Amino acid sequence: MKGQIVCRLMIGLLLTSNMMLTQSSPFHLQPIVLTESRPVAGACFGSALAVGDFNNDKISDLAVSAPCTLENRAERVFIFYGRQTLQRTPNLTLSTREAGIGFGFAFAAGDWTRDGRTDLAVGAPEASNSEESLLDGRVIIYRGASNFGANSTTVRSPLPPDPDSLIGGRFGDPLASGDVDGDGTSDLIVGAWLMDTVVVLYGGNTIGSRRTLLQGGIVGEQFGFAVAAGDINKDGFADILIGAPFGGSNGAGVVYVFLGGKSLSGRPNVTLPNPQPPANPAITDPTFASSLAAADINGDGYADIIVGSPNTSESDPTESRPGRVYIYFGGPTISSTPDLTLQEPDPQATSAFAYALAVGDLNGDGTADLAVSAIGATAGNRQRAGRVYLFYGGPTIGPNPDLILEPPSPEAGAEFGTAMAIGDLNKDGKPDLAVGAPGASRRAGQVFLYFGR
Repeated sequence: MKGQIVCRLMIGLLLTSNMMLTQSSPFHLQPIVLTESRPVAGACFGSALAVGDFNNDKISDLAVSAPCTLENRAERVFIFYGRQTLQRTPNLTLSTREAGIGFGFAFAAGDWTRDGRTDLAVGAPEASNSEESLLDGRVIIYRGASNFGANSTTVRSPLPPDPDSLIGGRFGDPLASGDVDGDGTSDLIVGAWLMDTVVVLYGGNTIGSRRTLLQGGIVGEQFGFAVAAGDINKDGFADILIGAPFGGSNGAGVVYVFLGGKSLSGRPNVTLPNPQPPANPAITDPTFASSLAAADINGDGYADIIVGSPNTSESDPTESRPGRVYIYFGGPTISSTPDLTLQEPDPQATSAFAYALAVGDLNGDGTADLAVSAIGATAGNRQRAGRVYLFYGGPTIGPNPDLILEPPSPEAGAEFGTAMAIGDLNKDGKPDLAVGAPGASRRAGQVFLYFGR
């Protein structure tokens, strides 16, 4: 619906548009639009988002990346400081002296330095450790402080490059945070999926001085393409979820669960295979487990495993299928059969439903809700304009979305929903939703910010 935000309550199966009832939204329906101070075509502003109180003023801030390499500048990360009246252009710009390193491909927020302040980890997975190697990757950690951005630590990939190709693992994309060893300090989980490895950097006074390497069982399964953390079995330790889109016995994708504890097992404790594998994985790009999240969606006190399967095929679009989200409820034991499957009410084979996931209590009922993006969805007759679907958590969470968001003026190729983040950015006690659209405005990119109400 061009020119408006679509906010609808789905009743049963969506067969016609007449089967929709309007429901009040937890957001102000007209978002504000955030951009660079001087937007630059091709910068991909809005590709990654993170929320945290980075400047230690007790108000959450928003980090936005523009990781696409341009001829005349390096990649950048922008910080919008939270306040009652949010500025629509950045308060702070972070960059490195190197271009072409993928700075800002991925974010994570957490206190890894044990000082009570929120730090920001920025992945640079295309950085090289030497002139001979490629795509080694690194992570730059900016310490939370009133002078945020002044102090940072760089953790380089601990993995040697492949001796034949000299290509590294893309260490730094993706990133996640959680207290895996239960010492009260967050740990940083770093994917290096080109080498089928995930590195756990334990938090402390010196981040990265202690680490554990987790590795996949099949070469080329892209172990670590997605990572997330949450306490699935409610034992006080954050558990690690690792996606391997080419894993499993048939190469159709798998999720590995490593239970947190004082020490990590070298083998997964739980393995979740693709419940609906494609008929011929050899000709279809596997996407099961290419996005992950962990949160207590059903309100029982256990974090649940949320697995995205966009089901898009870049190599052969005719093999694309409607995307799905599979939810496995947490508990003392985890079933390999999903407890709930989510889909678009009007499934589109190329919409990439489940491309990105975000969790947080959007409607203020005390239970985590789920935002699911479909960056390839048609909106306002504009192809790949993108949509975001909201599913309210609770004991009665069902397969149909409670709300659908589209940008106010859908734009072809905007890919609204490429990244999402949830947090109270204007200190009114209500969560806000930030949605990245890096393809908007000739790929200069925009972020749409919906304030809670």
